[in-house]
Amino acid sequence: MLIITLVIALILAWPTFGLSIVGWIIFALFSTRSQAANLASVDGRIDYLKNRYFAGENQHLLMLKLAQDEDEGDPLTVLDSSELGMLGNIFLRHLANNPDLFEQFEFIIQRYEKLKSFPTIPQYGSAVHAIDYELEQSNDVGGALAMLVYSSLLVLCQNNPHHTILSKMDKRDFQDHIGVVRMMIDNDRDMGVSLF
Repeated sequence: MLIITLVIALILAWPTFGLSIVGWIIFALFSTRSQAANLASVDGRIDYLKNRYFAGENQHLLMLKLAQDEDEGDPLTVLDSSELGMLGNIFLRHLANNPDLFEQFEFIIQRYEKLKSFPTIPQYGSAVHAIDYELEQSNDVGGALAMLVYSSLLVLCQNNPHHTILSKMDKRDFQDHIGVVRMMIDNDRDMGVSLF
């Protein structure tokens, strides 16, 4: 992008008496500053997520908990534990890059933290406990957090079909599993026991 704008500035340099080059320099400075600020905010959100919801480096446990489901249709069961760890990092970066998703994630976890029956052991972080709580309450199907994770992973798989880890998982299995989780959430809502 900067190269294209530089070429345009050089072409326009003669008729604008060099003002286009001055404009390009200002554009280049602001462009690199905004990119650096955006990168800093993403890294800041990743650090915040790790410290606030995963008690350090436990984001892999979120994927491990979801993959413990013995259901053959669960898309995460095709990955081994090291791949699930890498998937946890990919999911965390995806959360940090999407402010709306980041807010939804926080909202879900904070709703669980307000429950009296929610475990308060800080060892693994509240996100891991929230998945445990969801799986326990829903006979290993999951709830709002599981749906957010599976939906995010489905988007990542669709947008990165050649990624070594993401390509191993079947998108149809994700869609089927999301449908089952959505049905469980709707049933809970109909019965009046849902938080969402």
